[in-house]
Amino acid sequence: MLMIRYFVLENKKLSPAKEYIYDKITWCDVVKPSEAELIDIVQKFKLNLEDLEDCLDETIRPRFTTDLILGYQMVVLRIARFMDVDLEKPSTEPFGIVITKDGKIITIHASIPPYFNEIVEALQRVQPENDFIMVLDLVHYLIDQLAMTAQKITMKIRELENKVLQSHSARDIHEPFKLNAFFIYFVTSMLGNLNTIRAFSHKHASLKDKDILAYEKLDDVITDMEQVFQYSSIYRDSLNNILDAYASVINNNLTTVMKIVGSLTLILTIPGIIASVYGMNVNLWIPNDPGDPSSYFVFPAIIGGTILTCLLLYSRFRKANWL
Repeated sequence: MLMIRYFVLENKKLSPAKEYIYDKITWCDVVKPSEAELIDIVQKFKLNLEDLEDCLDETIRPRFTTDLILGYQMVVLRIARFMDVDLEKPSTEPFGIVITKDGKIITIHASIPPYFNEIVEALQRVQPENDFIMVLDLVHYLIDQLAMTAQKITMKIRELENKVLQSHSARDIHEPFKLNAFFIYFVTSMLGNLNTIRAFSHKHASLKDKDILAYEKLDDVITDMEQVFQYSSIYRDSLNNILDAYASVINNNLTTVMKIVGSLTLILTIPGIIASVYGMNVNLWIPNDPGDPSSYFVFPAIIGGTILTCLLLYSRFRKANWL
């Protein structure tokens, strides 16, 4: 869906703009623009086309850049793609925020997350003091959604924990491995977001002396992002421990099976060895005279000895917990 929306911030009230008037526009939200629309935005706000194209690249990493020539700053974050956990799709997507030297805000993203309209409504309710405060509020709400996503992932981990540790089948490990890969990308995105916000904060370190409210909000944003990253990292380690435990369980099960198979193979081999020896065309202690009364007891004695040997081996393996 293609969409370009304009908003005006007047008297701490954010409202949709009825028409594009550059001097009155505060925020321009761009969703999946065409090449012509990108060029139009670039010309209207004096931006670099390549920077905007980067914001639409699914593989772009979080970063903070400043264009010294055109005088704007750009922040690219990875935001939650969905409200629920979908292991078949990437956990995050890029979201670009551009602040021009005239105080205009341009946000650009490839799709509208399910929660984004709620964020817009929240921004209209909080009545930000100015455009910079509005950017911080926007980032704060985006981080809240990342925190909710992290909590849903951890709930998924708890659901899989008992299932994995009680599993004896390799087929049951597919979903945990998918979740592990999903979570690795998510935690990596959180670390990138944290470093980007810190770089943005260093750029605006002078706010401590100029605007203490903005400085405190910026500090709160950094703290929130750190908490999401640390929370995600803890459960990533927990998931790794679960997978390691599962590998140990499978390895122990395999060792037990190999012991059982080896023991049974050895026991069942004994009768074959004895039968092979007495089936050879060699001189044995067995009487050759059919009239000899002792010849009637030879075969039962061999069978009995074979069974006794097998029983002794079985008893030995049972004591060693191999069977």
